[in-house]
Amino acid sequence: MNNVKEDDPQQMVSILRKLSKTLGVKMNDRVEDAMLKMEAGGDPEEIASEIAEELNPESFFEEKKPTGKQGEKIRYNEKLYEL
Repeated sequence: MNNVKEDDPQQMVSILRKLSKTLGVKMNDRVEDAMLKMEAGGDPEEIASEIAEELNPESFFEEKKPTGKQGEKIRYNEKLYEL
């Protein structure tokens, strides 16, 4: 990442999208709208000030909803684990 331009909003949005995809998380709608505005050439300072009061870093991503059998006790099958 030596060629990252910190002052290039479109490149930063691209990096955020790649990070989101790699981590398997989805940006919330408000952050997604802000990123679309930045990709379209909007002023990053103005966009950030519009959403600053509503967002904190913990709310950038959508909350994950539990799926499957999370919290269920793990069963141990002795026949599968014989040494």
